[in-house]
Amino acid sequence: MENESNEMKVKILYMLVERGKPISLKMIAEILDQDECNVRLVLNYWVEYVTEKANKNEKTTYYNIYHLSFLEFLKEQDKLAKGRRLFKEVNQRIADYLEQRIA
Repeated sequence: MENESNEMKVKILYMLVERGKPISLKMIAEILDQDECNVRLVLNYWVEYVTEKANKNEKTTYYNIYHLSFLEFLKEQDKLAKGRRLFKEVNQRIADYLEQRIA
């Protein structure tokens, strides 16, 4: 269970890094096929590195990495290399999600 929890933390962090711009809690949950409550717990875990911004018109909260220089730092880390199996899976989920939204 702990390994699964760590994997989800890494997937969510990777999504924030890969996207590079704000993403909604709902979108993260849908892409990763997770409950929004679980995603929120992970985002709360990353509170030091993530900013949240409420969009009152949409009644939605968006999340992103708190500072551009930190985002660039994360992108340079080997642990977040795009070739890792975990990140290939996340990228495929993002692509599938976007394809469904367009169709």
